[in-house]
Amino acid sequence: MLKVSPRQAKNSALVVLMLAQLLVVAAGFSNKAAAQPSATSALPESDQRRLRYYLLQGQQAVAAQRLLWPKDDNAYQWFQQALALDSQHPQAHQGMRQIGQAYVALAQEAYIEGDRVKAELMLERAQQVSVSPAEAAAIKQRYPAPKAANNEFTLPPHDLSQQNAQVKAQLTELALRAKTLSSRLLIVARSDREGRWIYKYMRESVAGYRLRGNIQLGSVPKIVLIDMPLSAAADG
Repeated sequence: MLKVSPRQAKNSALVVLMLAQLLVVAAGFSNKAAAQPSATSALPESDQRRLRYYLLQGQQAVAAQRLLWPKDDNAYQWFQQALALDSQHPQAHQGMRQIGQAYVALAQEAYIEGDRVKAELMLERAQQVSVSPAEAAAIKQRYPAPKAANNEFTLPPHDLSQQNAQVKAQLTELALRAKTLSSRLLIVARSDREGRWIYKYMRESVAGYRLRGNIQLGSVPKIVLIDMPLSAAADG
């Protein structure tokens, strides 16, 4: 059974509350869009009707969490069309801020769940819309990366995706260390295919030695030398 700490429960509740607040705002927005006049009163009646339609569609998309996708029916697209008619329209700009804050909420939820890759992707999307780099950096600081144990060795995601010389050298070194210490491995990979490639390359690095290990899926790729003595880990 998955155990949830009081802190995790509290953080999850905060994320749920934030999402609920966004949906409440979105639910009441359609009435405001009809009641509040555009800042550009010179717009022809036909453009004003289009503007109200774009705002309503945008808020419905926010409520349904269609923030940047699908391509032809997302909140960002609808608010962009509204701003094309009236670049200063306050409700359209508020809609853009809602999208950014929705992505912030998703990022915080991912941080709490330990999925840092997803969290940083959500923050990137938030910055595409309305969140400033300073705001994104402040959120990242609230969720510092947990310190790896001495027997855990993270693998650079980009190098691993490229299967380049740098990550191959790191895997060779870890395979040799595992052989020297007679240690089992835990390979944490982003996909089963990636995990199998890591194991295959490490095994080939110590040809003739039976390298024992398991593969586990996770968002942060790393190698854990399960049987590494603390003294060996401290010596590096």
